[in-house]
Amino acid sequence: MAFDKNDKNIKNWRGIKRGSMLEDHKQKISLAKKGTPSWNKGLLGYRAGEQHHYYGKHRSEETKEKIRIANKGTMPPNFRKSLQWLKGKAKIRDDYTCRICGLREKEIMEVDHIIPNAIKPELYEDLDNLQTLCPNCHRRKTVGDRRLIFERRKLT
Repeated sequence: MAFDKNDKNIKNWRGIKRGSMLEDHKQKISLAKKGTPSWNKGLLGYRAGEQHHYYGKHRSEETKEKIRIANKGTMPPNFRKSLQWLKGKAKIRDDYTCRICGLREKEIMEVDHIIPNAIKPELYEDLDNLQTLCPNCHRRKTVGDRRLIFERRKLT
């Protein structure tokens, strides 16, 4: 005998037919909700109208121009100088090619700091200090960087 998952005559472990409780439950819920307004009836949103912090204020033309300049491009202004954005720019600049071995594989490429952050933290968000590497070359370079940092700390 083949099992039919859509068969309404099959009973569950409690002895209730499949789907019968569901239909009954749906009817009870719809009857209980009749006449009650929806939960968001009359609400305008979080801090709408007079409650909003910018209600009644107007921006100067100078401020509007600053906002326009900041919003140029494809990304929001606060994202533009983030490390994630810079890493994307470095990958595009290097054409998704490892600078050490020359492997070109878009999906696996990683971005590395040429001069480690522990040595020069001021170069952390400098695009010229970023390079595209494959995972193998990145691991090898990281091991070398850690040795260099450890030896520098030993000397001081």
